[in-house]
Amino acid sequence: MYRKLAKYYDIMFNNKDYANESKHLCDIIGIKRETLLDVGCGTGGHLVHLRQHYRCKGEDVSSDLIEIAKGKGLDVSLSDMCGRVVDDEKYDAIICMHATIAYAWDLHIAITNMVQRLSDGGVVIIEPWYSREQATVGRYDVSVRRDAGVEVIRISKGEIEGDRHVRSFKYFVNDANGAVSHSDIHSMELFDKDKMWRIMNNAGLSMAYQKPSHLFSRGLMVGFKHN
Repeated sequence: MYRKLAKYYDIMFNNKDYANESKHLCDIIGIKRETLLDVGCGTGGHLVHLRQHYRCKGEDVSSDLIEIAKGKGLDVSLSDMCGRVVDDEKYDAIICMHATIAYAWDLHIAITNMVQRLSDGGVVIIEPWYSREQATVGRYDVSVRRDAGVEVIRISKGEIEGDRHVRSFKYFVNDANGAVSHSDIHSMELFDKDKMWRIMNNAGLSMAYQKPSHLFSRGLMVGFKHN
């Protein structure tokens, strides 16, 4: 998806309220923190709003999404959240939104890397994927998004395999050049609150959980690093 359909990413998610989600993030982060890193930033939907309040950087594993974010004037670079940390720059706030954390091939490494890059007194905010009880299984979900003469139809069906929510996708795109289709499979780690809480806490964070809301239907994991 993030290769062949990257240019349609913003259309597929044009129902997301990035502006108010970012406002809520600002309420958690506060005005005294100055620097922010968005891990798994995608095309920069949150960063375009957060850069009004913080010095922001973004990272993503998709070079195609990174190029789109750069086109928005964002400071972004290619990086794997589970890869080796190659710089010693510290950030006052680190966010990982849109359930990006569920794609990590090792949750412990991903969170440890974030905490390693966090300033003393900083905050980590993670938006998880659905829990085992919340995940849709055995049914088709259909999403239709339109913008600027482009229509994107997305059909998905999920199954649970171990601790993963494996979703099969079929995409249909109609635009001025005609119609194209694409198939993809996403394997995402199911949200286990106790497991994530334990990993974040063991990494040195004091934890809080914000319950699901109209903005964040899966809630938010929030961790603070003491001075």
